[in-house]
Amino acid sequence: MAQAVLARQISGTLKGSVGFSGTAEALKNGTGDIDFVISNGAFQLIENFFGFDKIEFTRVEGKASFRNGALKINQLTLSSGQLRASLRGNIIIADNIPDSQIELSGTMEFPTQNNSGYSSASAARSAIRRRG
Repeated sequence: MAQAVLARQISGTLKGSVGFSGTAEALKNGTGDIDFVISNGAFQLIENFFGFDKIEFTRVEGKASFRNGALKINQLTLSSGQLRASLRGNIIIADNIPDSQIELSGTMEFPTQNNSGYSSASAARSAIRRRG
């Protein structure tokens, strides 16, 4: 399902829980929670990002809730040798999923050149705002 919604190849081992209360006819009126971990996988990017066409990760962890047609991302963290990232925010779900409004903010850290750790000087704060 995630691959169909995101339109990208995702691999890894998924563990977690999902709870949803609602009807198929009125999904946006439903409520739910998701808590998951994906281990040892990869995420195919739509376009090149800092020289990467995919991100291989050791762990992605997420916690989110769904209420009133909005997905509230309380925590989304990614750990890999390529980068560390943390995001939170909201996705207002549109009837046509690609037209959904995305408002996320977070940090990204890249390893230092000698791989002795992650450079806080390379940390980037960003807000992603997309409207269909």
